[in-house]
Amino acid sequence: MTKIESIDGLFAKIVAVGDQEDTKYYVIQVNHGPTTYFVAKRYSEFRALYKQLCVFQRQMCESCTLCQYLPYFPKKLLFSTESSRQRRFEDLQMFLRGVLMAIQAELCESNNMCHSAQAITSFLFVNDKENQAPTMYECVQLDSIHAEAWFRSRSNT
Repeated sequence: MTKIESIDGLFAKIVAVGDQEDTKYYVIQVNHGPTTYFVAKRYSEFRALYKQLCVFQRQMCESCTLCQYLPYFPKKLLFSTESSRQRRFEDLQMFLRGVLMAIQAELCESNNMCHSAQAITSFLFVNDKENQAPTMYECVQLDSIHAEAWFRSRSNT
């Protein structure tokens, strides 16, 4: 089974988890055409995107696939364990992949994107060069950063 993470010239994948004080950041690598950059997002920012997409879903934008089939979004955690953090990492990755797959047709018409596609491209800073960091270490000042491979291997120990 092939994993799809690239949609119409827009690729996004969570590549690391970082800490700043007691806050977790998910570092997303974004490839948009020839440009590669990194953005760091907190769970609360993913959740805000999800809530925004839910509003669009209730308005039922009939031409938008995403508005008809919103992907699963992980719940807020009361207590955080190593396995729950690993699960959230994987669930957020699946959510990101799902929304990109759903808006693939919308990305073709950049002048006529539905609200959901606009929200996702805004979330990923596609048209905001000022917030695009050239490396994962420059996207936010993190106390520590753990690459995806490290994060996955830690959960298996």
